[in-house]
Amino acid sequence: MLNVDHAQLLELIPHRPPILMLDEVTGVVPGERGSGVRSFAATDSYFSGHFPGNPILPGVLTIEAFAQTALVVSILDQSRGQIDAAQGRLAKCSEMAFMEPIFPDMNVVFSIVIERRVGRFVFVSCSALAKDVTVAAGKLTLKL
Repeated sequence: MLNVDHAQLLELIPHRPPILMLDEVTGVVPGERGSGVRSFAATDSYFSGHFPGNPILPGVLTIEAFAQTALVVSILDQSRGQIDAAQGRLAKCSEMAFMEPIFPDMNVVFSIVIERRVGRFVFVSCSALAKDVTVAAGKLTLKL
């Protein structure tokens, strides 16, 4: 298993703050699974407008964290040849459920498992945990 720290993450994927949703990716089995980790701060810009007085992470940013984690796990799979991270796109989001809100000052683990690949498409199942509680889960498809 591999771990990808913040500096390595910046080398692997094109995302940058404020849309870079991960601090690191841990437990990576290239092409199979991994977990993106993020410690959300009260000062993160998206909390100020969503919602004033009751800040929660927008669901689309939870989906983005899953997609970035899946992109890292896919890029590290050298058996598939070189993948251009800038070409990676979220193609589909399905069966996504948000069980609990993600608040400022929460540490969240975004775990993904690659279920299968068909051509350039990568089918992923994902779940997010905060304080040992599932806060979101669903399925994504990436196009690499």
